[in-house]
Amino acid sequence: MKVTKSKIVSLIGAISLLAAGGCSDANVEVVKNGFFSNYKEATIGTILQERFDDCKWSSSKESARTIVTFTGKISKATHDLAMKRFQSELTLETWFRQIENYPMEVVPNGLVELHKKKIKQYDYEAINVDFNLPDFKKALEKRAKTEHRIMRECFDELYWPTGSEVELKWIIYPDGETFELSSISNTSWNNFCLGWNEVLKILFSR
Repeated sequence: MKVTKSKIVSLIGAISLLAAGGCSDANVEVVKNGFFSNYKEATIGTILQERFDDCKWSSSKESARTIVTFTGKISKATHDLAMKRFQSELTLETWFRQIENYPMEVVPNGLVELHKKKIKQYDYEAINVDFNLPDFKKALEKRAKTEHRIMRECFDELYWPTGSEVELKWIIYPDGETFELSSISNTSWNNFCLGWNEVLKILFSR
């Protein structure tokens, strides 16, 4: 039988695919096929693939422990979902009062600076109210609407921002079948003091 160059290329390609399929990481698969506590609607791998872009998985040894790491970036759809849930549970006015009256350590990093920057983009009359004007109540209403718009723009940039990198890590136990989430990392989650339970609520929202 005559072996052509095209057949050789095809054979090499088939062998490569078989090799790639056989090189899956068993530790990664254990986590991907598992479930988050109290959330059995979808596997860990499925929900993370759905909510994040540029998903990457790996495993490594750290201090004799097996660690599985997931990295990804918040997708636009996930950002919109987070904002929808945020606005349904907390009003922007609540956060605005927090900025004005609370100690700075409880205000998310970057919020005050971004708020000041955005205020400069609006007309002076829309922000500053002259109480000597006969129609100052209308001016107050205009200021409130402007502040609400500014705060919405601020949170749209800072809360679960599209493209923001996330990292999750799990410890694989010696039996090779059980595991535990050991850390989560995202700048926005840290800035807004979001715990893992709060993050999960958003990930599994519809």
